[in-house]
Amino acid sequence: MKKIIIAILVSVLILFGIANFYLWFQENKPKDWFLDEGAVRGSGVVHKEQIYTLNFDQQNALLEILNESKRVKDKTVKSSESSGIDNLVIYLFHPSEPVVLTPINAAYSLFSVSTFKPNRYLAIGNSEKLQALLNTTYDWSPSR
Repeated sequence: MKKIIIAILVSVLILFGIANFYLWFQENKPKDWFLDEGAVRGSGVVHKEQIYTLNFDQQNALLEILNESKRVKDKTVKSSESSGIDNLVIYLFHPSEPVVLTPINAAYSLFSVSTFKPNRYLAIGNSEKLQALLNTTYDWSPSR
């Protein structure tokens, strides 16, 4: 009986050790995210020099799309003039300077980013999803 209790205690300690190692590894795993949700104070879309603030759900959807994107060194698509938005602006708690994303093409699949080095871009993997989100962020009706 004594051996069974000792075996159970040793097993429990081993399981706690494995769980602790797993949690430590997950917390210290490098994150290749564009932005952490907790660092973002607010965001908006600039259209015809007017900023439209994104609501919480829109902002989270935008961050999800951006965090699934890849950083690239060269333009992978040809530049074309964007017919919709001028910029995406993301306001951070720290630093106080916002991150400004400027579309390189009308498909919104490539952006220049104000915080990146020159000739570095953000390639959007799911530009259709981003376009659908952007369509809900500002008033598309003609100006009066």
